[in-house]
Amino acid sequence: METKKLMIIAVSALAVLVLMLGMFLSQAGDKDDAEKVSLDTVTVAAYNMSYLPYDGNDPRYYEDEKPISEYKTGDFKLKTVKGQEEILYITLEDFAALYKNDYQDGYYGVVTSDGKTSVWTIKDKDGKDVYHMSADPVSMVLKEGGDPVWAIKPYEIKNTLMEQLEFKLNVIKGGSDESVFSFKGYGLDPVTDGGKVYYPIGLLSMHAQNEIARKFIYSSQDHMLFEYGKNEQMDSTFIYGKYGNNACIKTIVGESFGRFSKEMHEEIVIDAPMYMREHTRNLFYCIMDNYYGLGSVIGYKNMGDYFRNTVYDKEFLSDDPQIRASAYGKALSLLNDGHTMFSGSALLGEATALFGNEYYQTLNKDRMALSSILTTQRNAELSKTGEDVRPVDVRYSSDGKTAYFSFDDFNVATYTKDPMPDEDRYADTYYLFIKNMNEIKDKGGVERVIVDVSVNGGGYVSIMGKILALMSKDNHASLYFRDDNSGSITEQSIRVDSNGDGVYDTKDCYGQYFKFYIVTSASSFSCGNALPFFALENGFAKVIGTNSGGGECTVDLVALPFGESIMHSSTNHAGYYDPETKVFTGAEAGAGISMVLSANMYNVDQLSEAIENNEKKPQVSLS
Repeated sequence: METKKLMIIAVSALAVLVLMLGMFLSQAGDKDDAEKVSLDTVTVAAYNMSYLPYDGNDPRYYEDEKPISEYKTGDFKLKTVKGQEEILYITLEDFAALYKNDYQDGYYGVVTSDGKTSVWTIKDKDGKDVYHMSADPVSMVLKEGGDPVWAIKPYEIKNTLMEQLEFKLNVIKGGSDESVFSFKGYGLDPVTDGGKVYYPIGLLSMHAQNEIARKFIYSSQDHMLFEYGKNEQMDSTFIYGKYGNNACIKTIVGESFGRFSKEMHEEIVIDAPMYMREHTRNLFYCIMDNYYGLGSVIGYKNMGDYFRNTVYDKEFLSDDPQIRASAYGKALSLLNDGHTMFSGSALLGEATALFGNEYYQTLNKDRMALSSILTTQRNAELSKTGEDVRPVDVRYSSDGKTAYFSFDDFNVATYTKDPMPDEDRYADTYYLFIKNMNEIKDKGGVERVIVDVSVNGGGYVSIMGKILALMSKDNHASLYFRDDNSGSITEQSIRVDSNGDGVYDTKDCYGQYFKFYIVTSASSFSCGNALPFFALENGFAKVIGTNSGGGECTVDLVALPFGESIMHSSTNHAGYYDPETKVFTGAEAGAGISMVLSANMYNVDQLSEAIENNEKKPQVSLS
């Protein structure tokens, strides 16, 4: 009897559970139906403007249907959410198609899907995968692997960045083959329609920009999507419809945004709808959580939560464009890492140019103030020569044993015609370094070379790496990087062909001829910090002056759909990897110094004497 009662109770309980489950599922279904967004289909004409010439005298500007039709990628049926017409939603397949004119000859892209996850793969002429990007709408993650740099066409304007460079990439510590980025919980959810998954184009573009420098901006008024790679293209004129031969991206998109204008503070401003402001903020949070590299260094795991707890969070949504832009700039200034900053959109009235007025962090302001002081001191020392001597010119000590020169950035030269004149090529810091070193070598009698980077604010990593190879004894420099997203540590192995004989050997470097010293200060930042850091770790040079200013991460620039941009310290950290201890040490804390010298660091004779006296003492490293 008791057993029968228990069975009845159990069956009754099960029935109740089934009923409750049915009610839950019914309510969940009702909720999905209630929250299901209403979509509009819009036919968008997309244009790849990355290779648009900037010469206003180019006859193509004044030919009917050109050059705009020349750069048309195609017409695409994209989606918008009703009431949010400025935000485009696109399938990964159509997004990949926007890049079809960007591939080098022989490279191509394909998109596959297993019914859920879509994968865009770039292949070489042999069908080998060189890069892939996947999007999973269920787990809401983007993944990528490989490197598309060789698959993408360069701009028409050439540069000296990769000249005379032998570059090899070695994986020191393998992590995942893919980097994983989550967009769950940021209000950037994909939508489905007709069995296809559509993602916010700003989300996919934000992600792809880390590997392929292309940005997208949309004119909903004209249903035109512009793909642009250079700021100048905003002002590059072309012939198009009602705009005639004065058409440019800024005019077309600006007129589209113009319908949001209103009077505020006795002037006309663009009152971007709330959904646009929210979309920008959502992308901002996603960028800082997934792509910002110094969160753990400054002690914050979730950067989105960090910013939500600042006084600026509500101001990100202000209807006043200047308050909004200022809030982003001031919020990022709290990070104070020197690399990360926000630029407002001129199209939304947040700034006066495409990427607008940059709101610098306090570290940058302090660094620039110190740089101004040090530059004044250096100029005073240069003026004592009685000649028109530039900082980059070589100066010598009275006894001729020490040579000294400065360079304040790591720059490249650009050109459109071959061959490039030598005097123009010296705009490249690498070639300028070679010019100075050959002069020093030809002079004879020089034992040590002092390289001043005390006000060097950075530049191109490859240029810095090439200069390291020049300072070595065996024409080899190693740069180490740790990727937070994949967990991998890689070595960039660099050799140079400085004499242009086509051979990468010890005839191309100078470390076997001279002792190198590097002058640093707290204003030596980014690559200006990395050069002394790597030179000291590799034993190429001794560092004198004061501790350098840090800046260990490479930098990414992300342009957002409405014209804002964020430059930020990326998840790729520069540092030194010790093969014995298997420890990676980032360069954020600066290079340290090898010796303390009580001398004017811009006076060649004082430095030469102090270094010579120090060389006679037992050496103790202070790094």
